[in-house]
Amino acid sequence: MVQRNNDIGITSFRSAIPNKEEYATKVFFKLMSLLFVVLLLVSGASRQAISQTTGGTLRGIVKDGTGAVIPDAVITATNEATGARFNTVTSSAGLFSFPNLLVGSYSVSIEHTGFNTSVRKNVAVSANHVVDVETILEVGGVATIVEVVGGQSWCR
Repeated sequence: MVQRNNDIGITSFRSAIPNKEEYATKVFFKLMSLLFVVLLLVSGASRQAISQTTGGTLRGIVKDGTGAVIPDAVITATNEATGARFNTVTSSAGLFSFPNLLVGSYSVSIEHTGFNTSVRKNVAVSANHVVDVETILEVGGVATIVEVVGGQSWCR
């Protein structure tokens, strides 16, 4: 709304200046939007920092002599320095994984009924790395243990 003061000849534009409540509301929502964006950025950065671990991952696949995968094999990873033991079972695809293991040397034991037990020693796990261990179990009795010392493992 434009008003003209006939005495002085001054024109004022009252409609161009919002009232105090409208202005305060707009400023409030702009500040809240800015705060929300800043919080999203900070939470994303902290989540990324938290996801960086000091441990490593030991994973692998278990197969038989013909190359067929062996599901439900019992895998035990033992930290050779502390004696801490971690257990898992292979998936239907013969896969296993031990994420976030403490850095160190591990002994990996793989057992399944009808196969010789395989033990791989001195498997080095380092920080933020994945160590792949592929094991081929030989058909045999439950009392036979095949031990591999310092065998080849792949690290990424």
